[in-house]
Amino acid sequence: PSIKEGDRRYKRSIKQRPSYVESRKTQGHWEGDTIISRKDKQALLTLVERKTGLVLIGRLNQRTASETKDMIIKLLTPFKKMVKSITFDNGMEFNYHHAIEHYLNTTVYFAEPYKSWQRG
Repeated sequence: PSIKEGDRRYKRSIKQRPSYVESRKTQGHWEGDTIISRKDKQALLTLVERKTGLVLIGRLNQRTASETKDMIIKLLTPFKKMVKSITFDNGMEFNYHHAIEHYLNTTVYFAEPYKSWQRG
């Protein structure tokens, strides 16, 4: 059967991420997160390249999985050759990770539930 978009059962664990990513010696490994407004549903999406510290920020109006996917693709497309992996926490906004992998030709990993500190 095909993998249904947003299906949380098919997440790649951070335990599967190559150990050299943790060392920050090679470029192209990104960490993604959202910063949520207390007042409304708006949020900021942040993408940080682990070695260089390059930060990309995009504004999300609704913080839906679809909008988050579109913003990740928009922000990272200019750096597509420098996107080897992306690691997220388990927020629902990252449920379209299969589409992100497809469009950016990358691999997405997820921290273990309730252990977002594993990302870096």
